[in-house]
Amino acid sequence: MGEYTSTAKKGKEIATAVMLFGVAIGIFYLSKIPGLSVPALFQLLSVFLLVGAVVVITRHILRQYTCRLDPNSNGMVDFVIVEHYGRRNTTVCRVYTHQVLSVARFTKEEWKASAPKRKGKQVYRYTAGFFAPDRALAEVREEETGKTFFLLFSADDSFLNLLQSKTTDLIG
Repeated sequence: MGEYTSTAKKGKEIATAVMLFGVAIGIFYLSKIPGLSVPALFQLLSVFLLVGAVVVITRHILRQYTCRLDPNSNGMVDFVIVEHYGRRNTTVCRVYTHQVLSVARFTKEEWKASAPKRKGKQVYRYTAGFFAPDRALAEVREEETGKTFFLLFSADDSFLNLLQSKTTDLIG
């Protein structure tokens, strides 16, 4: 029906990982200075920075997400988010479009405006980049409990308009 895979460049993420790795190596070598008191603290800090670099690499550089709208056997439409990590493709989110209460382009203003609604609620982030310009925010209601949660995902204007039209078709 409709599909979008983010093609954002990951320069900031790669630069961050390289910087964290470089600073970790530098701090580790600083711990080898003779007469330095508590070299273990420098070594521990370098380990934390290395872990940070690995997290940035695995979470932001090696992952990619695809959003799509799939018709299901019930005659409804599912909003699906698939995570691509290496050769593995995993469906990480599947909700009916009638569960989506609102969808909006993610901006600082939208994030601040939605703060009262988000308070105490789960926000699931399905974006690979730090500051991807194509991010969107959707509010979703669980069918069983009626509680709401939020999805932060990547979508271009055409996919976002298609998702908005599917949700408003069911609401209006």
